[in-house]
Amino acid sequence: MLKIKHLKVMFLFLFVFFVVISYSWIPILIFSVPLLIILQFNLSKLKILNSVFILYFLLIVMIFITLNKQVIYIEWARNLLFIPLIITSYFVGNLLAENDSYTKKIFSFFLFSSMFLVLYTFIFIIPFDLALFLSERRGYYAREFLIFGRLYEFSLGVTHLNMYINLVFSLLLVSIIFTKKVYLYGFIVFFVILALLTQSRSPVLFLFIILMIFIFYQYQISKQQTYFLMSGIFVLTIMVILFGVLFYVKSSAGDSRFTIEGMSDMSRLIFYAKGIEHLSLEPWGNSLLYTDERMPLLNYHNTFLAIGNRMGLVSLTIFVILFGILIVRIKGVIDIKIRASLYILTYFCFHNFMIEDVIKFDSFVILLFFIIVPYVRRYYFIQKGFRCNA
Repeated sequence: MLKIKHLKVMFLFLFVFFVVISYSWIPILIFSVPLLIILQFNLSKLKILNSVFILYFLLIVMIFITLNKQVIYIEWARNLLFIPLIITSYFVGNLLAENDSYTKKIFSFFLFSSMFLVLYTFIFIIPFDLALFLSERRGYYAREFLIFGRLYEFSLGVTHLNMYINLVFSLLLVSIIFTKKVYLYGFIVFFVILALLTQSRSPVLFLFIILMIFIFYQYQISKQQTYFLMSGIFVLTIMVILFGVLFYVKSSAGDSRFTIEGMSDMSRLIFYAKGIEHLSLEPWGNSLLYTDERMPLLNYHNTFLAIGNRMGLVSLTIFVILFGILIVRIKGVIDIKIRASLYILTYFCFHNFMIEDVIKFDSFVILLFFIIVPYVRRYYFIQKGFRCNA
């Protein structure tokens, strides 16, 4: 007979797996409701009125207020689906802070799901779209739920694939922090090769930054800090030289993103400027992304700007405050392993928020962020002995 805890694990896996591997928000609707019903057994342990809960509640209010601003049905639906995502993430985050075993399971679910998507894409999707993948567009055609569902009429850019590679990098480094398994470095090297095949700058920059966080952690716990510091500088120098060579080496087609020309591409600033312009014109939510004839593409390439324009300037402010709360609370975490891991995962969310509008096809980034915030808040108070009603 299935016990409640077994049902929790099963629905947590289904929820995380299908949200991560899907380019659609439908799994959020399907799996959040049964998961919330099961999680109700933990509600009596929570102090509902806290800063994170209030900010999440205000975000939901802003979604309702700005809902009528969306002129396209799919965007209206995505905004509405933020509500079950916010609510479910809040209670999942609190559950993880209370129980380490659930934290380990959720971690493994995210790692398995992200690795599954990356490997499936490279093995079963990209070979059939190889010309498109190697072209200047650097794209591929994908199905709504990765292995089934409708095939999108447009190609997805490798930016979406790189988000999953970035998540794999993050989770593998966190695994190394806790397990110290040497073979995990081999997995990182393997996924570095896959990242380089996309000819994208994002995973290179991302890996460099989280490696600095990781090396700083290793430096803090090292008994021979001078030796380790020199070793760390040497490794980073090798990486800089390697990436520097890649930046200068042109591909056979002459359009590599690792050239000086590719690195000097400032086209994203155009989208950022339009996002700021739209937000200043209609700060209480708008659909100018789809109605402004001067908009070059239907994408701000920035989640903060997308949130501000979709749900209003207040919602953008809430997201910024949540990041602030996250950073402050992580700084107060006593366990250095957990602190370093949370910094890596927080930067993962921030990095991808800054390079793409993850609302469209990458809801797993928002899911992870919405889970981490209440987790850190509750864990912070639990470590201080305020377990009851924290």
